[in-house]
Amino acid sequence: MDILPNEYELTAFFEVEPAERREADGFISYTTSDLRGVEVTASFSETEGSFQFRLDLASGTVVVISSEQLSSVRIVRDKTGEYLEIIASAPNTRMESRLWVKPAIRFTQSLLRAS
Repeated sequence: MDILPNEYELTAFFEVEPAERREADGFISYTTSDLRGVEVTASFSETEGSFQFRLDLASGTVVVISSEQLSSVRIVRDKTGEYLEIIASAPNTRMESRLWVKPAIRFTQSLLRAS
């Protein structure tokens, strides 16, 4: 299942080497921080079709977002900057997440449900 950008593209996006890599289960994780002290750890498992984002401040973890129905991850460049677009889908549900790391870490998420 080719749902992730390749390691070179992800490393260029995060501007750090992977914090953890397990090739046997298609797992890769990156940790980076911005000038405000916000840290993000982004983990992806291509084999499981899952992702997790953890946002931390000096005081501790602020939020953890994860999904196991990963459909696609791509790097997008537009007028808002460069970000990771993550789409996770399940029957009648679609979650779209966006993660910016430059110039500051920023995260948005939307959830759509069909009735």
